[in-house]
Amino acid sequence: MSGRVYARSVLRIGKSTLAVSLPKAWAKARGLRPGDVLFVAETPDGALLIRTSKPGEERRSKALLEIKEGEKGAIERLLIALYEAGYDVIRVVGKPSLSEEARREIRRVLRRLSGLEIIEESYEYMLLQCFLNPKALNVERTLERMEAIVRLMLQDLRRCALEREPSLAKPIAERDDDLDRFFFLLCRQVNLALRVPSIAPELGLEDSTLAMPVLSYGKVLERMGDVLASMAIYVSSTHRLPSREDLSVMEEGFRRAVRTFKLGDEASMRAVSRIYDEYASRGDICQDVLKMLMCNFLSLCLDVIEVYAEMKAIRWPLLG
Repeated sequence: MSGRVYARSVLRIGKSTLAVSLPKAWAKARGLRPGDVLFVAETPDGALLIRTSKPGEERRSKALLEIKEGEKGAIERLLIALYEAGYDVIRVVGKPSLSEEARREIRRVLRRLSGLEIIEESYEYMLLQCFLNPKALNVERTLERMEAIVRLMLQDLRRCALEREPSLAKPIAERDDDLDRFFFLLCRQVNLALRVPSIAPELGLEDSTLAMPVLSYGKVLERMGDVLASMAIYVSSTHRLPSREDLSVMEEGFRRAVRTFKLGDEASMRAVSRIYDEYASRGDICQDVLKMLMCNFLSLCLDVIEVYAEMKAIRWPLLG
């Protein structure tokens, strides 16, 4: 857990009651007043977690996004950041007004953010609300969906090679958009688990400390999609097709990488390293854009091993 650390003395109130004062800035930022009720939960390591709402209680966190004239390019980046951070309601305000160009950009970005919709709109603003409960689709299911999309992208490339038809690679870019959408959802789930550790099990995480390795794995899957989309663009523009043999190597590398992360399979771990080393040692890679992209994909399969090692280290039993 990160953030500011406050030092407070333990005070005695009456004969048997101990108390600790709340930092003024913290209380003011949350609108607390004398008589308000706070909820205190004990974490597994003995720390006390102070909340302004009950664990699991729905709380609509709100954010204000001001868009000035000429800032259209920042809309996507800022909206995605607020979505990933877990905000449920986002009010987008234009200065002096919200242009039609900005509105079109907002609608385009919303297609990449699961559950975020426009609920109110006027000349000056748009009000967005997320209706998706991150706990309804747990982290494991989100990762499984991302893995399935990467497999489909590989299958699309294989179909191009089998039918010798480069135009069949075009739908791969659309699948990459789907992959991004699930990655943004994963970021939202992970941020929620870190912000409220007590609900991590409801999100499919045995402990909130595993949130970062899970996010790292999701990021690797997202980057795999980017590489496959780049391959699809290259195939469509040059009409150069990958060989079936190279595609088989990529498919095997990906299959083994997934088994490593999910099952800790040591044979698969060794296989990923061997597949990458053998492919990367070929002398024709540097002169071939397509093969360089394939090698990049296999290096990402290798990154999965590092993520698995990180997760294993977190689970490692502590010495007594």
